[in-house]
Amino acid sequence: IVDNIEIPNPNHFGEVGTGGGPVNILNTEFVERVDFYAGGFPARYGDKQSSVMNIHLRDGNYDNKQIDLEMSMAGLGILAEGPLFSSKTSFMSSYRKSFVKYLIKSAGLTSVPEYSNMQHKITHKINSRNKLIFNFVGGIDSIEIIDESRPDLKGAENVSYSRYQFSTGITFKSL
Repeated sequence: IVDNIEIPNPNHFGEVGTGGGPVNILNTEFVERVDFYAGGFPARYGDKQSSVMNIHLRDGNYDNKQIDLEMSMAGLGILAEGPLFSSKTSFMSSYRKSFVKYLIKSAGLTSVPEYSNMQHKITHKINSRNKLIFNFVGGIDSIEIIDESRPDLKGAENVSYSRYQFSTGITFKSL
């Protein structure tokens, strides 16, 4: 659960019915606090079978605009945050894209996973006790193997996998 919005699997390349995958869709710069319940969790999570992870996201900066660029072997990411229209509304927006395929393909390998994700949060302070929050989380995964000629991979000559997932929601929070 992310800011009161249920996300079935917040990972790239996860299997249906599992909670795992090798790369996380969520940007950790958004995270303010994580509550993990392995059992005996509150009644509001009563329909869950095993454990619950509740991720609370921080609000964007209400005073100054900021941009953060991230570059690693896995890809490129950008995070922007700041006030939106007035000091009562803030935004945070993130986009990440892998570019591992360009490094791997230059080595002559095939079947390189490709992914991208984006996350947005807009918070409007109605007054000192009430907030309206909009969240969006989305990701795209794909992997393709075309005309693989290795004898140890017979039957996998042409594989095409892609998955699109997103979750969005609006929350009214009264303190």
